[in-house]
Amino acid sequence: MKRLTIFAHYDKDNIIDDYVIYWLKYMNKLSDIILVSNNNLPIEEYKKVEKLVLKHFIGSHGGKGEKSIKIAYEYAYKNHVLEQYDWLIIIGDSIYGPFFDIEPYMIEKEKKENICYGFTKAMVNTENEHIQGTFLAMPKKAFLSKEIYEHLINLDKLENKSDAVVYGEIKFSQILKNLGFKLEGMFDDIDPNYTKYEPVKPAFVEMIEKGYPFVRKTLFTKNYLLIENIKDYLKLKNIIPKECFDNMQKNIDRTISKDILYINMEYPEIRKNIEKKQNILDQKYREEYNYPLEFLEVQTFIEKLIWLKLNYQTEKILKYSDKYTVRECLKDKIDNQLLMPLLGVYNNEIEILSNLDLDKLDNNTLLCSIINDTKIYFNKNINYIQLLHLMNFENSKYFSSLEWQYKYIKPRLLIYKDEYHIYDQGIHYKIFCFNSKPSVIKVISKQNNNAYANFYNLEWDKLDIIQEFTNIEYIEKPPYLKEMINIAEKLSNEFHIFVSVDFIGNNEKFYFDKFDFYSEELLHPINNKKYDLEWGSYIKIPNIQNEYLTLDKDIYLRTLIKYDILSLQLMEYKKELFSIRKVVDKIAWWIPFKSWRIKFRDKLYNSKN
Repeated sequence: MKRLTIFAHYDKDNIIDDYVIYWLKYMNKLSDIILVSNNNLPIEEYKKVEKLVLKHFIGSHGGKGEKSIKIAYEYAYKNHVLEQYDWLIIIGDSIYGPFFDIEPYMIEKEKKENICYGFTKAMVNTENEHIQGTFLAMPKKAFLSKEIYEHLINLDKLENKSDAVVYGEIKFSQILKNLGFKLEGMFDDIDPNYTKYEPVKPAFVEMIEKGYPFVRKTLFTKNYLLIENIKDYLKLKNIIPKECFDNMQKNIDRTISKDILYINMEYPEIRKNIEKKQNILDQKYREEYNYPLEFLEVQTFIEKLIWLKLNYQTEKILKYSDKYTVRECLKDKIDNQLLMPLLGVYNNEIEILSNLDLDKLDNNTLLCSIINDTKIYFNKNINYIQLLHLMNFENSKYFSSLEWQYKYIKPRLLIYKDEYHIYDQGIHYKIFCFNSKPSVIKVISKQNNNAYANFYNLEWDKLDIIQEFTNIEYIEKPPYLKEMINIAEKLSNEFHIFVSVDFIGNNEKFYFDKFDFYSEELLHPINNKKYDLEWGSYIKIPNIQNEYLTLDKDIYLRTLIKYDILSLQLMEYKKELFSIRKVVDKIAWWIPFKSWRIKFRDKLYNSKN
């Protein structure tokens, strides 16, 4: 049997690591190889492997591994190279191995008719069952077919990890099945009853002990949430060949984030907390927006902002998110006239009840809760109970949108003088700043009690983007546009990754509004994938800065007390509910018919709940 292997390579440090060379040396004994490296490799790097491969394509192509596969396949197909081979094997460099000799297994598979195989299958016994893209082998009848050609030739159009799985793996496998091929996986043969077949699961040591020949590198370098202890791979030292283990250890030590390792080892509860938040957000985005999230290989604007919300939490972000403390931060940076006049600050419920005289307020008075962005103009129907409700910690934006900083922001009521009713009738301007440079402006306008939003570049050319609100045909260019952009650039110097510097204004004047890092106004999916990916490319993911490791101890203590109060309230609610149910059950005991008793209980329980 003549085999051809397509090997897709990428390394953030522009090198060919030893574990890759080990793979190429092994496959060189079994097949010819076309190597595609999505790197601008130095000469000394690709010289390491040029004698191991039939053909190599070296150079950054701007795509992912799927585009590397397309490049190699297109070359081999159009130059009639494929016709010389019986089997085509596709391997990605995202796996360590092979730890054991896989040639006997390959020979056994090649004796079968009408099969395609891989090391692993996923979503087994479902309509989306597929061979995973880490290692896939198919016979000539498959790889020369028109259907496979058209599929592989279009792989470079995939835009994110979700597309790669759905189209690059699931759709690929469905095409093979439609052509009459059975899909087989290696781990099925090793242990058909073993349920932990997926090579990114924490049972990787047990799998390798059973004879499984490789493990996904992303399990250690990115997918650390899945395993209790990243260092579990050290158990492999006495199981796999020394060269394999040394190559694996060297790569992990070079590529793994030390911050991730620290959190994983020393604070596993933080890791689990992040995972829970990921699950909540992923479910929300799938159900509400049909927008599956990627948390490991984040690419889009939305994915990267969510990553920052979950993993990049600093005291400066906390300070600048607080609409009261930010005024102090800005006093030497912008003209005081750009801050809306502040009439009063009320730090707690007692101050509101003791010091706030509602009779002295008029309808030009704007009341603002800083923990949830609620803003209302005073009117005769406003009462103290409503204001106290605005201050409730349970109404914090943390509980509605998981914006971590609102756990720590002190609940305050701010009272502004807004004689122009700018918040009610003005236009909101959100200037997106990437790497401390203003790039695009989201403009939100209210007309006839409806909100509309347009996007503009810095020259006020309208962009083809819809986010959250529908577009409106025309929004007038503000006379102070250049001034807002200059201020945004100056203020964004405090935040070198991303920040939206927000203003609000009318035809006469404008005010600074807030710094926005990852509010719901930013995180609604964008209809135009081009901009979602383009803006995502501007954001460089930093090292993890977790709130529990970066914030001051006093900040935690204040917040811990709030949560303790909430916990006690929850206990009281549960006790009250239990007591009510006992009374209801006693009354229901006298009702003669079971169906009536059930209806009686349900009605009272529901009315109480």
